[in-house]
This record gives sequence, structure tokens and C-alpha cells, in this order.
Amino acid sequence: MSGGVATGGVASGAIDTMTGAAVAINYTHHEVHGGSSFVTDFVDSSMANDETIILAFKTPAGDKRLHLFVEYTSLVGGELQLWEGPTWTAQTGGEEPIVNRNRKGTPASSVVLANQAQAGFVAADVVNRNPTGLSTVAAVSLHHFYSWGIKNKVGAGAARDLEEMILKADTTYAVVFTAEGGSNTGHVILTGTNTRTADGYHFRIPRIGR
Repeated sequence: MSGGVATGGVASGAIDTMTGAAVAINYTHHEVHGGSSFVTDFVDSSMANDETIILAFKTPAGDKRLHLFVEYTSLVGGELQLWEGPTWTAQTGGEEPIVNRNRKGTPASSVVLANQAQAGFVAADVVNRNPTGLSTVAAVSLHHFYSWGIKNKVGAGAARDLEEMILKADTTYAVVFTAEGGSNTGHVILTGTNTRTADGYHFRIPRIGR
């Protein structure tokens, strides 16, 4: 297969050398092959009623932007909320590693910032998991997603072009899942894409559930 270029959100111009057919993939898929797509995940299989999963991070300063897309499921029921500008206590909770989805060679690093291991925010290929002291008093609630207590009900799943948000640079964000009902399970997966354009950091939160 010969190489092509990305135009209009689609990698185009590639030619299959065996058949001579033109090949096109969407831009998100193209970034996986380009070594600029990342994934992290966390699962809690024994959530009590009102227990939470929190994944928190900070976007980098500069021209790059974080594009956020959310869909999820819940085993029993729950609420997912995206907060802009929250605060939390540094060096609390745990870390979830961010992994480059293309494992060839020496994978590039993510630009997402966290402060679990130190007081200040640094890019260390991790996000904060369940930090304590989360405060949303001065934060903005950007979106709510619900599932209504039916086992394995899909809680969200709209098309990316309808749900994607472009987040601010140099800003904190927290994704909070709250279980509604005991004996619940939450599984949070974050995937994202670094691009080289000025409007180019993509971060996806596809799923909460089992």
C-alpha cells in the first residue's frame, strides 16, 4: 500500500499495491496507525449506591485542543458528568497509565497532565484516578449522561459529530460516574488522539459499563 494524505477528516490517496484500489479510513483510525492515539481505562466491579469513579486531568497550554466524546453503559444504573474547572487534592488517589495504541517502535507520549505523583501538573502518561477533595463549586457542568437502573442499559451513544466537545487549553477537567443502585459495575475507558495541527488533541471517553 502506498501512502496518502489526510483531507476532510479522511486519509485519502492511499493505493493498495495488490489490487490498485483506492483506500480511505477515517481520521481517528488514521491516527492509530500514525502512533498518535492513546488509551487508558479503569474498572470498579463492586460499586455501592452513590459511589463514584473519578478520572481527572488537565489540558496542556498552547495551541493544541482536546476533543472530548462521551458514550457509556452501566450495569445497574448511574450518571456520568463532565466538569470544567474543578479542583482536587494533589498527590491523592491513584494513577491510570495512558498507553499509545500503536506499539511499534518507541511510542510517542501523551500530552495530558496529572498531579497524583507531585504537587504540580506534569505530562507523565497518566490520569488521576479517584483523587480526594474534588470540588465543583467554581466548576462548570458541561454535560450529563444517565442510565436509568436497567441492567446493561446503554446510557449514551450519539454520533461523534453531535456530541464532541472541544475543551479549553490549560484547564482542569473531571469525568465523574456516580452509581445509582448497589452491586453496580463501572468501567471507564478513555481514548484520545494527538494530532499535529493547532486544533488537534482528541480525547475520547467511550464507555462505562461491563
